[in-house]
Amino acid sequence: MNHEPNKGHIRLYRKATESDLAGCDLKVWGMFSYLLLRVNWKAKKCRGEWVYPGSLITSIHNLSDAVGESQKVVRRVIAELQKHGILKSENWANRGTKLTICNWGTYQTVPCMDGLTKGTTNGATKGRAKGTQLNKLRSKERKNVISPHKPPPKSFKTWSEEELIAEVENANHDNILTAEEVDDFVGYWRECDENGKTLIQKQKSWDTRRRMLNAIKCVYSKRRTQSPSPSGNAFLDL
Repeated sequence: MNHEPNKGHIRLYRKATESDLAGCDLKVWGMFSYLLLRVNWKAKKCRGEWVYPGSLITSIHNLSDAVGESQKVVRRVIAELQKHGILKSENWANRGTKLTICNWGTYQTVPCMDGLTKGTTNGATKGRAKGTQLNKLRSKERKNVISPHKPPPKSFKTWSEEELIAEVENANHDNILTAEEVDDFVGYWRECDENGKTLIQKQKSWDTRRRMLNAIKCVYSKRRTQSPSPSGNAFLDL
């Protein structure tokens, strides 16, 4: 298969007509076909993070412009594809939407992930030892493609302030903390000691939602019902 981006091809199997797609309208079929053509065919870095084959970083606005449909129609079509387990949609670092075609690696030919192996596999076909190395890399790539939306998790101890804020806002989807409490919560855990180490870096484990609930129980519930009074650091019990 030729993997040049402008010369390659995708596979669309006839058995798709026997799947849940068969009962969908042409707009759903059109979006599915468009995404098949547009998702990554090899791993690429986007703003410092890996985006694997079968996934695409975009936005509802961009998709609307690309396919010539309203944003309302685009949202409906994506929801329909998600309902049938064909597509996964998730927020991507608060900077866009990440769309992943489920089971991409099962139905499409997976190329060598140049983004991860470039340089390492140069000349790998020369000699038995290097050929074996290339086969191992390809095997690893296929395992990654099975779950392209699950890159290795980043340690909470390395989070920047922006990343901590994004985690808190994501965990605060039902607004259990007010905007002022979110700022207070983030500010507390970002405080540094005399060695420049933040409080969050001193923790052995981290569950953002649990920490927020404990903060409400130990700190914010009292503040909401009475005037604040100096009482030390109640956060130490979180």
